[in-house]
Order: sequence, then C-alpha cells, then structure tokens
Amino acid sequence: MTINNQLQTPPATPVKTYPLFNHLQYKSDIPTKPPTAPVPVLSKQLQPSPFIIPNANETDKLTEFERITVEYQNRLNVLHIAELEMENLRLKELVQQREFELKKVNDVIEEVIVSLEKTL
Repeated sequence: MTINNQLQTPPATPVKTYPLFNHLQYKSDIPTKPPTAPVPVLSKQLQPSPFIIPNANETDKLTEFERITVEYQNRLNVLHIAELEMENLRLKELVQQREFELKKVNDVIEEVIVSLEKTL
C-alpha cells in the first residue's frame, strides 16, 4: 500500500528528461539566500558553431549530409542562444534580489545612524 502512495505523490521539482537541459535551473531553484558557492557556469554541451553556414548560392552544391549537418548546427545554435537568454534572465533576477537586499540593509544602517545621532 505504501508503494502505491509513493507512486501517486508528484515529485517536488519537475522531472528533467532531456539531457541537453539538465543543467538549466527552474525559477523555483533560484536561492533566496546569498549563495555560498560561486554561481554555476554555463554548460559546455552547447557551444556556438565554428561551422561556416553557406550562402544561398553554395547551398545547392551541398550534399544531403552537409545540408542536414548545417540544419542540425543551426538548431544547436538556436538552443545555445535560448540557453544564454535563460541564464541572462536568471542572473538579472539574482541581481534584482541582491539589490533589494542591499537596499534593506542600507535602510537599517541609516536608521541605526539616525538613532545614534539622536542619542548623542
């Protein structure tokens, strides 16, 4: 009976089934406290292509394999751009969170300074 209950409860975080996206973090994974470890670096799986994409005149001369290779590399480049944009948004959210936390700390410091000036 316990096994059935365990199978019916959904996982706490979404199941990541695509290996290309295992390194991406969901919005819920963004820490609410300052990180103790350095911010993770982007995955090395997808990198911009050094492959030169031929122009329209040269496309007719490509073999079927070369056409498929170009299309595949274009898709990898699009995925890499999407990955960079997601990382950029995540970092922007972290920056906004840190700025908010710093503003709160700054406000507390100003209150302490004002109260100390009043006591002197």
